[in-house]
Amino acid sequence: MQGRLNTLQFGFGYEQEINDQWELFYIVEAESSFEKETSGSNEYELGIDIEYKPSESWAFVVNMNYEYLDADGGELGMDLEIMWNHHSKEGWSGEFEISSEFPESSLTYHFTRAFSTTLFYADGGTSTIRLANDTPVTGMQGGYLEDEYQSIGTRFSYELAHESYLSFSIQKNFNRQLAFIDGTGSEVETNYSFEDAIGATLSYELQF
Repeated sequence: MQGRLNTLQFGFGYEQEINDQWELFYIVEAESSFEKETSGSNEYELGIDIEYKPSESWAFVVNMNYEYLDADGGELGMDLEIMWNHHSKEGWSGEFEISSEFPESSLTYHFTRAFSTTLFYADGGTSTIRLANDTPVTGMQGGYLEDEYQSIGTRFSYELAHESYLSFSIQKNFNRQLAFIDGTGSEVETNYSFEDAIGATLSYELQF
């Protein structure tokens, strides 16, 4: 393939504390991934996290979400997450997620309240990219490219302000698979596998 692939993302979350043990978190996200044209490239997600904290050290979260892609319609999902010392800014903390797609886990150590490092094993997500009307991929003009992989790596984070982070990650991406989907939403070719690769990411996360 030639050309540049682009992604635009927007998200909003709202936290509602019921009492000392129960908390709700509402999530709205929108994303557009495309080569040139943006029409038909959208992805929307609505979700709610239900968190139960039996103690200061442990928390259990059930996430229910509905995801809609222009490429292939809507899908319901559910995840269970177990968190240990999640809100602590000292020493060790960890998370484990049982997902409808891929189990994820992470282990974090805080050197200071602001600076931490995290070892993670995660699903890189599935990106569905709207191909251009004149894409050089034969027969896929106006179709989609689906990209999926898993990652293992290390992330270094610095908290600039309350819940706002500057992070740098270095990771190994593996089990990468590509699939092409035509303009009608039908998967036409799969099992394009790639060798493992090393990647790096610099990100800034801002929460209000």
